[in-house]
Amino acid sequence: MSAFVIGHLRSIDFGSDIVEFPDRRHALQWYRSDAYQRIVGLRTENSDSTVLIVDEVAHPHRATEVITRAS
Repeated sequence: MSAFVIGHLRSIDFGSDIVEFPDRRHALQWYRSDAYQRIVGLRTENSDSTVLIVDEVAHPHRATEVITRAS
């Protein structure tokens, strides 16, 4: 899977590992949790990864429609 980060104008290739949460608050609670913070070094020291937290996206999402409305 590939995504395009418009803010940085660079392509990012994503693997198949996607973790879904009900909302941003739950995602941040997980990321900041003591349990995850105890093991986050295993991920950051042993892998090349990118973590993104994306607010709710309607399905099916069509990025071109968002860009058209913004212009």
